[in-house]
Amino acid sequence: MGILKRIASMFGDGQKPAEEPRVEWKSGSIDPIMGLSMELDWNDEFIIYLRQSGYTGSSDEDIVQQWLSVIAKQQAENLKDANAFK
Repeated sequence: MGILKRIASMFGDGQKPAEEPRVEWKSGSIDPIMGLSMELDWNDEFIIYLRQSGYTGSSDEDIVQQWLSVIAKQQAENLKDANAFK
């Protein structure tokens, strides 16, 4: 599975009721020079959930960026651990 599909699989499909925290993958691409580019959509409940989980920021985008950074770090560590046993 490609990295974009792996990342997309971590996000909801947008079919959950609005009162539940929701983030949806809209689009994404990988550029060899610019890196990963993605467009996400989320509801207010998702931002509230992230704030309650300890994420802070001056904007919703800052908070989501912090969350994405944590996901990226966790995935890199998982890949490193998986490759250690090869």
